Amino acid sequence: MRCSCFTLLGLCAFLALSLAGCGRGASPTSPASAMSRSAGFHPAGLTAGADGDAGTTPTPSPPGRDDAPPLAQILDPQPSAFLAHFFDASQPVTVRWTATDPDGPGPGVKSFRYIVLDLSDPANQTFLFDPDSLLARDGPAFANWTEVDGRVDQVTLEGLTINNPYVLYVIAFDRRGEHDEHLELKRNGLMFALELNASPARTQAGSLAAPPRNPHGDESAGQPLH
Repeated sequence: MRCSCFTLLGLCAFLALSLAGCGRGASPTSPASAMSRSAGFHPAGLTAGADGDAGTTPTPSPPGRDDAPPLAQILDPQPSAFLAHFFDASQPVTVRWTATDPDGPGPGVKSFRYIVLDLSDPANQTFLFDPDSLLARDGPAFANWTEVDGRVDQVTLEGLTINNPYVLYVIAFDRRGEHDEHLELKRNGLMFALELNASPARTQAGSLAAPPRNPHGDESAGQPLH
């Protein structure tokens, strides 16, 4: 259906008048969670390594700020707000990232911190639907996150359970102590699970709030990966 220019102008005028009437009222906030908070799930045996490939660069913060926070960006697998990545359980589970620090001081960022949450725990599902609430819960110390040097740009995850849903978040810190102000599933968050015989680049639409069904009916479902 085509809309006339007059219709569009009318809608714009209506929105402008509506906004003008709002004055300086308080901005809406993220929906409050009714779920209780729990300590973040942290699979045992997480090991980190370095990779020389710098990859792509995330969008920098708006110019004009001399205290702009660094921005972490997951590179591989490519994150998505709507798609979950399925790793082949027979292969190492490795996630690569990079970061930009628009205003320094450099070189590079000082450190990264990351956390892996088990989404089979209903309390952790809060942080899938309202990621920034995790920053509010754990900041500014982030004591229950794993810290690695700013030169480390990947992590290999171990001790995960096949067919169990997870989300990983990573944030970057600069030398002023500033860090990512937001967690986003399309940038520095990754929904994922492990399954047997997953294709190399398989993704699946939808949320991982519930454990995915094992399509092969394999008895290994729910067993930890060694």
